[in-house]
Amino acid sequence: MAEQNDDWKTYYEQVNIQGQSAMKSAFMINGGASVALLTVVSAIVGKGIANDILCQLCYALGCFVLGTLTNSAAFGTAYYTGYIQQPFFHNLQLPNKEYNTIHNKAKRWNNFTISLTVIGYIWFFAGAIIAFIALLPNNC
Repeated sequence: MAEQNDDWKTYYEQVNIQGQSAMKSAFMINGGASVALLTVVSAIVGKGIANDILCQLCYALGCFVLGTLTNSAAFGTAYYTGYIQQPFFHNLQLPNKEYNTIHNKAKRWNNFTISLTVIGYIWFFAGAIIAFIALLPNNC
C-alpha cells in the first residue's frame, strides 16, 4: 500500500503542475482579452460607430468574462481535488475499498476540473470569433 501512496504523490504533483499552468493560461488570456476589448470599446464609443457593432463586442466581452469565471471555478475544483486526496499524502494505510473510493472520487473531480479549463478556452475562442466578425469591414 505504500506504493499506492508514492504513486499518487508523483501523479498528483505532475498533474497539478501541468493543470495549474493550463488554468493560469486560460485565466490570463480571458482576462487579458476582456481588458483589451474594454479598451477598444471605450475608444470607439461616441465616434459614430454603429450600435450593432458595439452590441456584438459586448457579447464577445461576455464570453471572455464567462471564460474567466469558468477558470476561477476550475481553480476551486482543483483545490477540492487536492483536498480529497489528502489521505494519500499522509501515508495512511487505506483498505483497498476505501482507496478505490477516494481514487474514483478524485478522478471525477479532476476530470471536472479539466472540463472547466477546456470550457474556459472555448469561451475565449467564441469571444474572439464574435469580436473578429464584429470588427470586419461592413460585417462581411
